[in-house]
Amino acid sequence: MILKTIMTLMLLLIISSCGRLSHNLVNSDKMIMRDARINGEDVKTTLNWNRYQWFAQATMHYDLLLAQMDKDSPYFQWFSPQTQKDLLACGRFFISAKYAFLDTAISHGNIRNQFIEQGVEEIVPTDFLVPFRSHYFFFRYALNRYKIVALCQKGDKPLKLKVQGYKEVTIP
Repeated sequence: MILKTIMTLMLLLIISSCGRLSHNLVNSDKMIMRDARINGEDVKTTLNWNRYQWFAQATMHYDLLLAQMDKDSPYFQWFSPQTQKDLLACGRFFISAKYAFLDTAISHGNIRNQFIEQGVEEIVPTDFLVPFRSHYFFFRYALNRYKIVALCQKGDKPLKLKVQGYKEVTIP
C-alpha cells in the first residue's frame, strides 16, 4: 500500500512538472560584472546587468543582457572619445548583449524595432568590444555568440518589450 502511494505521488509529480514545459516563460535575473582593467591598471568596480530570457517549453529563444551605464563608471573608459560623446548625448545608455535562437519568432530585428519605437538607437561599440571580450564575465557567460551593442535612449522612461505569447517585460 505504501509503495503504491509513493508511486502514485511520483507519477503525479512527473506529470505536473511536464505540464509546466508547455508554457512560454520570461525569466529575469541579475548579474554582476566585477573589476576591470582600465588604462593598464586593475580597478575594483562593478557593473550591474539585468538578464531577460524568453523560453518556449525548455528551449531559450532569446536572451537579452542589459547594463545601464553612466559617465562615472570606469567601464565608460572602454569607449572611444567619439563614442563617449555620442553616449553622453543620450538620456540614458546601456551596453547590451543579445542572443537569438535560430528559427524563432523572437529575433534581433523584433527587439530592435521595439526599442526604436521607444526612442532607443543602437550604437556599435567597436572600441568597447576588445576589453569586454577579454573580461572573465564574457567567458563565464559564454557571450561569444551574442551581439554586443550600446543602446542610446533619448528619454528616461521605462522600456517595454512585448513578444506575442509572452508576458510583457518592463526595463526600469
